[in-house]
Amino acid sequence: MSKLSYGLLSFLSTEPLTGYDLMLKLNHFWSTTHSAIYPLLAELEEKNYVTFTLIEQNGKPDKKVYEITDNGRSVLKDWISSPTDEAVRKDEMMLKIYCIQGFDKATIDKLIDEMENRYKKQLIKHTESLEKLKSSVGNKFNSCNAQRFGSYLILQKIVCDVKIGIEWCKWIRILCNKNDGINCLDHNFQDFLKSLE
Repeated sequence: MSKLSYGLLSFLSTEPLTGYDLMLKLNHFWSTTHSAIYPLLAELEEKNYVTFTLIEQNGKPDKKVYEITDNGRSVLKDWISSPTDEAVRKDEMMLKIYCIQGFDKATIDKLIDEMENRYKKQLIKHTESLEKLKSSVGNKFNSCNAQRFGSYLILQKIVCDVKIGIEWCKWIRILCNKNDGINCLDHNFQDFLKSLE
């Protein structure tokens, strides 16, 4: 079974969702489309891993709301218990950073500005999502089995990663503005982060 199929089961293990809702949630992790999701949902239904309820809508096509079955939960549990593959990373910005040494200061400054602005926009977006989530649960979870606890953990990691990304951009800018040599022992990112504490 594909990782995307397991992704669908993962989201359905927390709440019933339409195919459209599943696509929106999955796009937080990797890019996908309706045309990729609906055949997988049909396959999951055929294997009795999901079921659906047809909801009639006035003036619109009927919609299917999918739910995970006990068989689906069992398959999902086996997948979660299995070793996880290394994350696939496709990051155009990192490719640009890799060859930074070949460009003039104006080009480098533009790249760093773009990166930092991207991180700042992400920080606003994900911090707002985190605050909404915390508010919706009254700022506490009863246990790690509570509804939406996984969303809370992921949003916390994303916010942390984005904050580190912003600091990384500042560090790159400092290094690129140095007129003397850059000693790797004196100018490493971990020490830079410690200096902010």
